[in-house]
Amino acid sequence: LNGVNFNTTAGISTFNNLVVGGTLTYEDVKNVDSVGIITARDDIKLTAAEGKVEATGATGLTLNASHGSAYARIRTAGSERLRITSAGDVVIGTTAAARSPLHIHRANADCYVHITNSTTGTGSGDGFTIHQSGVETLLNNRETGNMRLYTAGTERLRIDSGGKVLLGTTTSRNSAAGYQMMEQIQTHT
Repeated sequence: LNGVNFNTTAGISTFNNLVVGGTLTYEDVKNVDSVGIITARDDIKLTAAEGKVEATGATGLTLNASHGSAYARIRTAGSERLRITSAGDVVIGTTAAARSPLHIHRANADCYVHITNSTTGTGSGDGFTIHQSGVETLLNNRETGNMRLYTAGTERLRIDSGGKVLLGTTTSRNSAAGYQMMEQIQTHT
């Protein structure tokens, strides 16, 4: 055992490679420092108050489900919350995408997609929401701004922050004419 030190209080130390020709069992280990690839035969469990997987290198973190029909999933409180399928579909709140590549499901009558940025703020009254409430669908610009619909790179419909609907134009010419046009559209439908 040249180069290996055994000590009942400090443990085993070596100045050379340590090769174990069987199973190496760790009990009550607080730190495992590994250079290279760690291959686990079963789960890797994080039991700290806030378990985390962190990449400190410059190229990021890769989680790889390498089997052909495999998927990656994230579970909280014992239930699956997010799945990425082998086809690249992202599924939130359910296990299979009914529509690709993104399917969001919530097991109650209300489901929101809430989009915010550095201009809008991050509160519940900020940004833009897509809201499915029962069988009703709501699009809500929560800011004092316009909602605009484009086709072929050109704005076709605008609802301005005052509630005026503009079709084929971006400026309101005459509010009375706009209301008359809306009345004509409603009469013909």
